[in-house]
Order: sequence, then structure tokens, then C-alpha cells
Amino acid sequence: AMDAQAKKAADAQENLKKTAQAQADKAKEQRAALENKASECKKKAEDAKAKAEEAKNSKDDSPSMMERFEAYKSQAKTEADRAYQNKVAALEAKKEELKGAAEAKQAEAGATKAKLEAKMNETGDKAKAEQEELKKKLGEQKAAALAAQENLRKEAEDQASKAAAKGAELQHTATQKADAAKQSQGEYRQALSDKSAEGQKRAQELRAKAQEDSEAASSARRDAWEKQKEELRANAQKYESSAESARTELITSTDEELGDRKAQLEATAQEANKKAAAAQTELKTEAAGRAAEAAEAKKNYEAEAAQHKQDAEAAKKDYEAAKEDDANKPTLKMQFENALQAEVDARANAAAKHKEELRANASKERAAAEGCRLEYEALIDNNTAEGAKRRDELTTAMNNHKKAELEFQVKIDTQNEEDSKAAEKRVSDAEKN
Repeated sequence: AMDAQAKKAADAQENLKKTAQAQADKAKEQRAALENKASECKKKAEDAKAKAEEAKNSKDDSPSMMERFEAYKSQAKTEADRAYQNKVAALEAKKEELKGAAEAKQAEAGATKAKLEAKMNETGDKAKAEQEELKKKLGEQKAAALAAQENLRKEAEDQASKAAAKGAELQHTATQKADAAKQSQGEYRQALSDKSAEGQKRAQELRAKAQEDSEAASSARRDAWEKQKEELRANAQKYESSAESARTELITSTDEELGDRKAQLEATAQEANKKAAAAQTELKTEAAGRAAEAAEAKKNYEAEAAQHKQDAEAAKKDYEAAKEDDANKPTLKMQFENALQAEVDARANAAAKHKEELRANASKERAAAEGCRLEYEALIDNNTAEGAKRRDELTTAMNNHKKAELEFQVKIDTQNEEDSKAAEKRVSDAEKN
């Protein structure tokens, strides 16, 4: 009976090892693809930035050259944003790769322990030699598994403290940039609402700064949020590695070796798991708040765009109705052009907020899935009917959250591709003209 049980345990650990190794291999492939994509986008951004500088410094100040400058600038921003997203995703994939490799080591040692237990019933010189061989192998594998988890834990602890320090600095910058954007947007809107020639000229002068400040505030906010996410995810990893170290001891040690430490290690694993789940819950709550804020801002920008559109149509009507010798005709033309431009800007800001909302929702779903996984792992040894029922519920919930995250990710990728194509088309149109 012992042999059959031990064989079953060894098979279970071998399967876990295969799953973990497959996870590590898949993450490695993803990381390579994401790193390549990030490099491609970065190169495109740098090329566009150089062309924008060239257009800006050109002696030609015709409208077509100005449009070229705007087109290159827009392309540089779009591609830099894509490079940034791919780089962040590649770093996450790298962590998944290391995590999978560490779990595979743990399962490998677990399988060796089960094989050793199966052999312990056998007698004779051959069996003794095999037992000694397995004991030696188990010692080495256990040490490797514990070292892998300790490396993960140390790295995560280091990353969490660095991210916390950098995050505070970035949050401060984001607040400053948001205040500057609020001020320049306010001045721009005020000038737009002044229908005199001076007011409209001033609006034209203020527009670029208002948009630049708005984009800078958006980037600063994104950077601060990415650092906050990094800190919370690193904290979750730190605690999870502590839990896994305790589990490695439990899986790879015999009851004699564990002695009084068994209950203590079980409690350590449970406690660390709870802390890891709490970090993921905090991340989920933060992400949900971000998504709601972005959705609200998007709605406001859309309303603003609709208002500018109305203003443009009204100004166009007045312009067309005005007599050729009407002194106010040039001002009406300016009002129309400025309102049209303000609508374009507001729509661009709404689109940026939409992407922010999608990204925050993807982060929320991911954190929710991780929370379910951690709770599931805390219940792995709970053999009661309630334990089994809860594990089933958690599996369903986790799969639903993963599916939702993937759906948001597909929307983000589609949007990025569309933005990239639109930026390329704008550049090619500007170059033709």
C-alpha cells in the first residue's frame, strides 16, 4: 500500500514539475517576443523623434512642414508608448519564468522524496545503495529549490523597497505635472471662449503648451502607477516566496526530519500566503479606482469634444453668412479653425483615457486572478468537503478573471496597432504634401 501511495505522490509531483516547467518555458518565449517588440517600437519612436526635430529646425515654416512636424511628433509618442508597455510586460514575463523554474525545482525534489519513501520499505544491499543515492539527490534538489525561492524572495524584497522610494518621487512629479496641466488647460479654454481676434490668437499660441502639459501629466501619472503596481506585485512575490520556502521544507522532508517544526512551517506558509493575497487585493482595489477615474475623465473629454464641435459648426455658419467686407470675417474663420482643433485634441485626450481605463481594468483582473490562486494554494491541504468546494469556486473565479484580463489585453493590443497604423498614415500623408 505504501508503494502505491508513494508512487501516486511521486507522479503528482512529476506532473507539477512538468506544469511549472511548461509555464517557465512559455513565459520565456513571451518575454523574448515582448523584448523584440519593445526594441522595434523604440527604434520607430527614435526615428520619428529625429525627423520631428529636423522638421522643427527647418527654415520652411509652411503649413505642410508644420503638419509634418506634428505627424512625426505624434508617431514618436505612439511608438514610445508601445515600447514602454512591451518593456513592462517583458519584465513581468521574466518574473513568471523565474517563478516557474523555482516551482519546477520544488516539485522535482518532492518527487525524489516520494521515490525515497517508496524505497524505504525495501531491504538488502541494492535497496540500501539506492536509498543512499536518493537521499543524496534529495539533499541537493532540496537545497536548489530553497535557494531558488530565497533568490526570488530577496530580489522581490529589494524591488519592493526600490519601487516604494521611486514611486513616492514619481507621485510627487505626477502631482506637479497635473497642476501645471490644469493651469495651462484652463488658460487655453479661457482664451478659446474669448471670441475676439486677440482671444483667438492667444488660444492658438496656448494650444501647444496645453496639449504638451496634458501629455506630460498623463505620462507622469502612468509612470507613478506602474511603480505602485511594481511595489505591490513585488510585495506579493516576497510573501509568496516565503510561503513556498516553507512548503518546500514540508514537501521534501520526512516527518522525522520535521519533528516539531511541521506545525510551525504550515502556519508560516498560511500566514505568508495571506499577506501575498492582501497585496494582490490592494492592487485590485487601486486598479479599479484608476479604471473608474479614467472612465470619468474620458466621459468629460468626450463631452468637451462635442461642445467644440458645436462651436465649430456655429462659427462656420457665421463665417459663411458674413459679407466679404465684414471686418469680423477673419476672426470668425479663426474661431472655426480653433474650435475644430480643440475638438481633435479633446478626442485624442479621450482616446488616451480610454486606453488608461483598459490597462487599469486588465491590471484589476490580473490581481483578482492572482488573489484566487493564492487562496487556492492556502487551501491545498484542506481535505474537508468545504475545502474542496471552495477550491472549485476559486478555480472557476480565477479562470473567469484570466479570461477577462485576456479580453482587455486584446482590446489594448488592437488599439495600439490601430494607433500605430494611424500615426504611420498621418506621416505618409504629410510627406506626400
